[in-house]
Amino acid sequence: MKRILSSVIVLSLAMGGTALAQQDELAAVKAELLRQQEIVAGLMKKVEELESKQTAVPVREDLQQEVDSQQERLNSLDEQFLSKANLTGYYALEYINSDAPVAGAFRQHFLSFFVSKQINHWTFFSETEFEYAPHFDGSAREVETADGEIKVENAWMEYNHNRHVNVRVGKQLFPQYYQTYHYPSLTFSTQRPINVEGTLFPREFVGAMIYGSASAPVGASELAVGYKLYVANNQVPDFGRKDQTDSKALGAKLQFQFPAAGRLKKFDVAADVYRGKLTNEEAKLASDTVWGLDTQIELDRFLLFGEYARGSSLGTERYGYYLQPGIRLTPQWVAFYRNERLDDPQPIRGGTVGTRHVTGINFRPVPQISFKGEYFRTLPRLRVLSPSDPKNQPTNGFATSLVFFF
Repeated sequence: MKRILSSVIVLSLAMGGTALAQQDELAAVKAELLRQQEIVAGLMKKVEELESKQTAVPVREDLQQEVDSQQERLNSLDEQFLSKANLTGYYALEYINSDAPVAGAFRQHFLSFFVSKQINHWTFFSETEFEYAPHFDGSAREVETADGEIKVENAWMEYNHNRHVNVRVGKQLFPQYYQTYHYPSLTFSTQRPINVEGTLFPREFVGAMIYGSASAPVGASELAVGYKLYVANNQVPDFGRKDQTDSKALGAKLQFQFPAAGRLKKFDVAADVYRGKLTNEEAKLASDTVWGLDTQIELDRFLLFGEYARGSSLGTERYGYYLQPGIRLTPQWVAFYRNERLDDPQPIRGGTVGTRHVTGINFRPVPQISFKGEYFRTLPRLRVLSPSDPKNQPTNGFATSLVFFF
């Protein structure tokens, strides 16, 4: 019984993640899966009723044979489903305006496509991102204009051995919380926190990761511990193809998921550490060390997300953080405030340096669609030293966006 129920749940989740797929053949398989789920669910209910009433064994055995037959049909459909490549993605249009010299404008920011495929214990995933409506014109062999960006954000394959040990290789995002869940269909705000945009941690790496988790029941909930260990090329030019030294960058993440019950729905705490080499216009293979903490808490309708990171790169100490409390007004509406700061005397990965306050609201009429609106006020880092400098004046503005996950 447990094996049948587990199969039904797995198939339901798989259907939920690809409900908007546009391939007619895949849609037909999903429809058949749904029908088979309903049949199995009905049969399981009958078996449970009969067992509770201590019905005669022959009747239960007949039903069990019928359940087994339907299970074989589900297994066959499962194989068909997993043999298809899954295409999903998201689209985001933004409008940002502030009292800075730059004019307010619509931004065709993101158009991303996810391609994934699973074969037994093996999974492949890739994300190709088109930013700012890339446009290329050319004649003969020369490109006359090139606007926007096209890049492979993710491209990896992994072997899922079990919950405790899994191996992933390829181009991957760093495992910090906001990097992992940075997709605009998941975040509350249009703009990323400046300490994340400034990337104290690198954004991505090419290498290998081993990860897993373990848990133990605690009352009606559980205590879970997860880990990630990775080795990668250093942050050097063209790190997707080569490195400048045989010594590789190393990193680790340790996460604790504490028991949640009653009004407490979530309480996670994690720590990250990274050590590698950095090469840019200012230095070659300079030491680059970063560590960080993050937490996510949900108590009834109240939310709290926060990250802190501190690093030492090119002989300069850097730190940044954001703290984002929020309240779920309804299942569709969330209001939030975020205080964020990046103190980086010598920025090495771009981004805004200073303090920013963000107040906003997020509306999701359905889980795949988000409307976002926020007001922000940015205070430059050097304002205390030279407040009269026009570059160090506070900046006020608002941002809004529409996101569609498909």
